Amino acid sequence: SLMLFEEFLDRFGETIPLNVDVKGAGFERELVTMLRSRDLPDGLVVSGRDALALRRIKLLAPEFRIGLSRGLVVPWLGREPHATIAAEMLRPTLPAQLPLHAGLALADRFMLNHRLINPWLVRFLRWSGYSVFCWTVNDPSRARWLADAGVDAIATDHPALIAKALSLDHEADSRVTLK
Repeated sequence: SLMLFEEFLDRFGETIPLNVDVKGAGFERELVTMLRSRDLPDGLVVSGRDALALRRIKLLAPEFRIGLSRGLVVPWLGREPHATIAAEMLRPTLPAQLPLHAGLALADRFMLNHRLINPWLVRFLRWSGYSVFCWTVNDPSRARWLADAGVDAIATDHPALIAKALSLDHEADSRVTLK
């Protein structure tokens, strides 16, 4: 059965850190009120693609962490090999684009499609003061590569599989969180 967001918060919100991925704009005040009305654990992140909506949320709730999501380069090119080709073309522009977009969103972290990530970009963003999360990684070898690249967290549809892959004596596994 489907669960409303309020029901989810009531059932799980006080027990696990949350990343609330905002899919639209226009209800920022209601979202902040709903989240503040609960005793949520430290680590709450509100993320999404709409920089202006995220900015409004941060101005309403300065205590919230804000994550700017990037990576659907050209949504209708979502299938391979087009998605990888588009990511390769976009990657060189990211060091200039991402901090500008984060400034608009008042973001302190990035939620990036794993295809956009390379070790240099992770180092640059972390040096610039941002955390780097990636989505959606279901391949164990890719997860290990991303952990070694220095990402802070990995979103996956298969947490047990990816957790097992990261526990294979990798240096980075202690720094990476599964989401």
